[in-house]
Formats: sequence, structure tokens, C-alpha cells
Amino acid sequence: MKTRKSAQSRKLTAPISVAPCQPLKRLNYFFGQLLSAADLQAEQNYLLGKHRRHNLRCHGAGIVEGLQVSVSANNAGASVIVAPGFAIDPMGNEVELCAEAQLNLPATGKPVYVVISYHENLTDPIPVLGSPDTNPADAVVYTRTEEAADMLILSEVVSPAIALARLVGRGKTWRLDSRFQPLRAKGVQAQ
Repeated sequence: MKTRKSAQSRKLTAPISVAPCQPLKRLNYFFGQLLSAADLQAEQNYLLGKHRRHNLRCHGAGIVEGLQVSVSANNAGASVIVAPGFAIDPMGNEVELCAEAQLNLPATGKPVYVVISYHENLTDPIPVLGSPDTNPADAVVYTRTEEAADMLILSEVVSPAIALARLVGRGKTWRLDSRFQPLRAKGVQAQ
């Protein structure tokens, strides 16, 4: 008569606990808990961290939609025009350009990149009285963080910026480098 070995007897090693790559820690609420600004910031960090992880693992970094680049020239010089669109940067941040953006180009020279970059602005200041961490002369704190996009012309791409196009100068004009393929999020086809 054959006996079946249990799963426990077939194990070759003892189980171990493995921590995630970057552990996320969230608040554990309970009745009567006193919450501080640090607790609320920790909650924000947890939610942002999960969202950024999702963006990178499920969609990847790159252009999601729009952000087409074109070059325009007139008597005042050349400029680059970027259409509205949406991208995910290499950190998982969502970068949205809500309106067309126009940037002046330098005189022709070495190739340049048109990039979009995520940044945050502190907004909505309010006065604060008696706060231990502020100078009385600067007694304001900012109550909101606004997410924004920067459009830049750079000689090389610096992460976490996303390159939208590469421009090459020829004579006194600029043109899009047709060999350059911008990074696209997973499953997004070139437009």
C-alpha cells in the first residue's frame, strides 16, 4: 500500500518571508487615534506610491497619447510646437500637457531633444501663527501641491524627463529626426 507524502514532508527548505522591493506602509486606523500632519502625509505617500507602481508595472513609462511635435519657422525664428497629451515618466508620475505648448528653438547647431518633465508646485498659501518650523517673517504655509508639466529643449535627455522628439539643424532650419522613436507606454502604437 502506497502512502502519499504530505506537502510538508516534501519541502526542501523552510519558508521565509520576502519583503517587497520597496515596502509600502499604510496607516492602520483605530477609534480614538490622534492623527498628525505626518500621518496624513504618510497616507498620501502610500497612495502615490501604489499609483506610481501600478503605472510602471502595468503601463510602463512613455507617451500614452498625443504629445506630437512639429517645427514651425517664421521671420522671428524657429519654434517647436507640442500638441496636448499624456505620458508616464520613469518614476511612474503622470505628466499631462493640457494645451498646446510652443518653445523657441536656438540657432541651428547640434541636435537637441524636446522633452516633457513632471514637477510639483506648492500653491494656496495661508498665514500661520506660532508655527515652530517657520520664520515669523515668512509665516505662511502652502496648503496644496499642484502637479504640472515642464516642456524643455535639451542637448541630452536626463531622466526622469521623457524625450518626445529629436531635432537636427540643417543650414538655418530645424527638422524632426525621422529615425528617432520616442518611448511609448506598453500597448501604445505610434501615432
